[in-house]
Amino acid sequence: FCALFILPYSTVMAYEEANYEVVSKNEIYEIRKYSDRLAVETMTSGIDSNFRKLFNYISGRNDTQEKIKMTTPVTQSEQNSVYNTLNNNNVNMDHIVFELVPTNSVWMRDYGPWWIYEPNNRRAIIDLIYNRPRPQDDSFPELFAESFGVNYYGLELIEAGGNMLLDGKGAVIISDVIFDASQGFDPDLTQDQLNQYFLDYYGVHKVIITPHLINDGTGHIDMFVKIINDTTIIVGEYENQSSGYPGNYEICNQVANQLANETNGEGRPFNIIRMPMPPYNNGITYTYVNSLMVNNKILVPIYGFTDSFANDSDVLSQYEQIIPGSEAIGFDCNQ
Repeated sequence: FCALFILPYSTVMAYEEANYEVVSKNEIYEIRKYSDRLAVETMTSGIDSNFRKLFNYISGRNDTQEKIKMTTPVTQSEQNSVYNTLNNNNVNMDHIVFELVPTNSVWMRDYGPWWIYEPNNRRAIIDLIYNRPRPQDDSFPELFAESFGVNYYGLELIEAGGNMLLDGKGAVIISDVIFDASQGFDPDLTQDQLNQYFLDYYGVHKVIITPHLINDGTGHIDMFVKIINDTTIIVGEYENQSSGYPGNYEICNQVANQLANETNGEGRPFNIIRMPMPPYNNGITYTYVNSLMVNNKILVPIYGFTDSFANDSDVLSQYEQIIPGSEAIGFDCNQ
């Protein structure tokens, strides 16, 4: 039995809805016209610091010290839309469980639960402290564990799931953003403490720290490194120095060389495969590397790039060559 848990964020169970009228709708989506609203802007230079400014403002840190109610446009129709999409694609709906849980964002990869097996062969959940100021996201794993009746273990380690790549043999690859206070991490965390957390809770005895990409939006390792199996790793590659944000061309090459001289948790060397990184443009670091493998499918972000070095079609073919028998499916991530 396989269960897929679909968790819409910011549902009406959490907040009241803004006023709107439905202009048109079908089985998949509806177009709404919302009432007039006031928009405010703020300037920032840090990643995600705008959210903290907004959160503080609506929490009462304003001229009148008045708390402001939050509203959401999401309704039960979100579940209906997902149900119809899956059902129309012949998914066995007996294996689908919907959990309507209030969250702040969709970044489940970063704040979601980590599954482990306990000595009695029962599954349990490990929960990291999310490095973003999103309290509902951070509380989700504990609510999830309670809902499904499994043991829950909350760590004092501040970390994001996208910054952890485990090889399944006792090693993990993490970028050094985990020590960066400006990104919400613990600046007092030591390498020894980090090693002990992974040994005690994940059974990992080897922690590999790499540099992180500059100004990529997260600093997470999964932006340019992907473990395919316990000895095969994809590392992103820019065509030249000018195609990436300043410094990232060198960082990708540095990390590729570092991992080529590393071994997995069993002491076997890694095989490094380079994958093109699309050119940095308009403040966006594009990546093909941050993909998702589900059975024999590989879900790959694509952007409509067609140039000779980094293009969607060639990357999909490369994935299928790296993993024989797989099907690489592109998803337009310009939306």
